[in-house]
Amino acid sequence: MNENEPKQPVVRAVDVQLRNGSIVSGKFLIWIPAPEDKSLVRIAVQFLGREVSQAAESCIFALNRVRAELEKDGTLLRCYGNSRNTISDGMSGSMRAGSATHKCYLGKKGAMGDLVSIFGSGPDVDPCTLQEQAEFRDQWLTSLGIDPNRGRVRPF
Repeated sequence: MNENEPKQPVVRAVDVQLRNGSIVSGKFLIWIPAPEDKSLVRIAVQFLGREVSQAAESCIFALNRVRAELEKDGTLLRCYGNSRNTISDGMSGSMRAGSATHKCYLGKKGAMGDLVSIFGSGPDVDPCTLQEQAEFRDQWLTSLGIDPNRGRVRPF
């Protein structure tokens, strides 16, 4: 393969929750680096003949841009990056091109064992909007006695 040819994306399955609550199969396409700019990553989600794609400096930023687009019509992804109790901080955001996040629990500091892939899924995924995820982050920080308006902290 010529180094100037674009790399093929990594493909990962993802369940997609539609506005009416039904679940359909979809897939992530993940380019690290993005074909158009080696300083970026590109994330695409395909389902029901639709594709939403965004590029950003890290996987979590690109995923959040995809999520914002999907939320406009009430669509949620059933993955840890879209789960209510996951928080990407500076450390997890820098790991694996920003594809890692921490599962967080009220009243409990995170641990390295709580680290998961934003593209992964499990029975504990609780799909939510970006706003709901931010509200949980604030609740979690408050439960640890940290003022959520003070800025971001490492969850472990």
